Amino acid sequence: MSILKTAFSGLVLMAALIVFGGNKALATPSYCDTVAGNLIQNCGFETGDLTGWTTMPAASGSLFGVSGNPNTGSNALFFGAVDSLADQVLQPFAVTPGHTYMISFAFMTDSATPNLAFVGVFDGSFHLLGGGPDLNIQGWVYPEYFYTATNSFAVLVLGGFDVPGFEWFDDVVVKEASAPEPLTLSLFAAGIAGIGALRRRKTV
Repeated sequence: MSILKTAFSGLVLMAALIVFGGNKALATPSYCDTVAGNLIQNCGFETGDLTGWTTMPAASGSLFGVSGNPNTGSNALFFGAVDSLADQVLQPFAVTPGHTYMISFAFMTDSATPNLAFVGVFDGSFHLLGGGPDLNIQGWVYPEYFYTATNSFAVLVLGGFDVPGFEWFDDVVVKEASAPEPLTLSLFAAGIAGIGALRRRKTV
């Protein structure tokens, strides 16, 4: 629990400060840009930067951004913080209390450990949808979750670190589901608990 408190201690302040960024011309369209009803701006990071997202860099060892290692399109979001502290990116999305939203994305690691990745929603409190340490996911996978709004606002949170390597997110989709679904907790195999404070440097 202390890890979660540390990772998300700034979310209340950040949620109050988040604004949508302006649109830039897309490079190569991503799959997520074709999904009707997608509530996420710059869902495939095709602006070449984090336009539309608010960033929360790790307190030390921060390393994240947009690179040309996509699932579709030209770019993807990467995390590679080197001090076992998670970088995070956040984006608000429109919600109606009581309505259910599907959250999906593409994810991949380079199997280098220690690492951590997670996805969640902040709506006054943090709802961890899935994630875990020491993930070994070679090749893109496509997890889906369902979130039922409990407040008049919601913020999608993606985060992670990868001490010796990198991990990638792409094609982020949030859209209203056709019918309510139970909250799914099966993004990755392991939970957040038990992450060691391993500190190894890497060459970037």
